[in-house]
Amino acid sequence: MRWLSRITSLFRNLSHKQKNEEELDLEVSSYLDLLTEEKIRGGMAPEAARRAARLELGGVEQVKEQVRDARAGIWLETVLQDLRYGPRVLRKNPGFSLLVVLTLALGIGANTAIFSVVYGVLLRPLPYSHGGQLVVLHQNARARSGDIPFSYKELVDYREQTKALDAVVEYHSMPFLLLGDDSAERVQTAVVSANFFDVLGVKPLLGRTFLASDESQGADAVLVLSYQYWQSHQGGDPNIVGKVFHMNNRPHTVIGVLPPVPQYPAENDVYMPTSQCPFRSSQAFMANRKAHLMTVFGRLKPAVALSTAQADLSIVASRIESANPDVYPKANGYGVAAAPLQEDLTRRARTTLLVLLGAAGFVL
Repeated sequence: MRWLSRITSLFRNLSHKQKNEEELDLEVSSYLDLLTEEKIRGGMAPEAARRAARLELGGVEQVKEQVRDARAGIWLETVLQDLRYGPRVLRKNPGFSLLVVLTLALGIGANTAIFSVVYGVLLRPLPYSHGGQLVVLHQNARARSGDIPFSYKELVDYREQTKALDAVVEYHSMPFLLLGDDSAERVQTAVVSANFFDVLGVKPLLGRTFLASDESQGADAVLVLSYQYWQSHQGGDPNIVGKVFHMNNRPHTVIGVLPPVPQYPAENDVYMPTSQCPFRSSQAFMANRKAHLMTVFGRLKPAVALSTAQADLSIVASRIESANPDVYPKANGYGVAAAPLQEDLTRRARTTLLVLLGAAGFVL
């Protein structure tokens, strides 16, 4: 077999180098003698024939070099020679060698550090179940710069009319005063839909997350704690589930603790259902289509592409605009866009990180 022959030849070339050189000398010398004799028989003087034979051969050393280059394993032999030569050069120039090592260490270290950040922020999959299906909705209008938060009525419209999303959930965050038996502190509180964690695919570390019944009017007030808050403010108490705090003049029972995963779209201390937020649950707020407050996102249905979802949401936005011309004048150009959650989370940092990665690579 051809590959076996090449392996045998490689082994022979590496292990019998001196013998190979002797055989090569003999072979080239024999060929030169034969060429010289041929020219003498042709009528040339011996010295002239020898010179002509050398010219025709192209130089003995050049021929030998061509033969060596054609041998199997020559690249490995070259690498071994370089490895033997390199340490000798480094030992003779310790100052230069130290500079080279430090430069490589800095370059490799910088690239490793930057790539680790780039991978963690831009490339690593989201730590949520089927994170690639999560999308963020952005309302926009030509008459206003930046995104427009959603009102309760807009949330209901998209929740009821979209055909491309499995679920549409809301989020907003505000500070509240949390009172314990012997403590009082202001906590950043996320107000979310009951199925917020189900859509994200986040399972609690302790207890449970919200149920639909927790969001109904008149239900007992409940809280879910973030992992960071549980560790830093509650001492990682394993019996925290069932503990009662007071907030907004009501007792709130802790029903669960989140695992240590990044919180979307921002870090919060505690979570509550929408019905427990005095402002969000007020009739005046829910009746006002212009009362913009919430961030809205959802999960694509299986096998539904982002472009399909975008087309579906644009149809819903057009219906909303047509049905409420006093709120959405045609001249304002109302619309909605869907963006992948991972892209939305990294949008601000993407350019900076890629520039840093390019700079670190240039240094290396």
